[in-house]
Amino acid sequence: QRHEEDQILAREQDIKRRIRELQRVGKWTDRGLLGPSCDPRRNKTHWDYLLEEMEDRYRALMDDRTRRQTTAGTCGKRVQQWHKARQAAESKKVKDEE
Repeated sequence: QRHEEDQILAREQDIKRRIRELQRVGKWTDRGLLGPSCDPRRNKTHWDYLLEEMEDRYRALMDDRTRRQTTAGTCGKRVQQWHKARQAAESKKVKDEE
């Protein structure tokens, strides 16, 4: 019985030593070992494909929205520049006439 207890204590010490090594390297947190899951990979189902399609459509929608906002901003700035140039030309014309 004493021998079994010694083996258990030795094993615990080995485990604690290994945990300290992993913590030093940065691969151990309070929740346990960091890294890929040990669960086996599963086949994709209909819902997985559906969620991927939804993500792709959302990304495309956001890209299109960003592009439209950028284009509208650029167009608005150009319209403002055109009106300023037109107003400046009119005020210059009025000055020249005086």
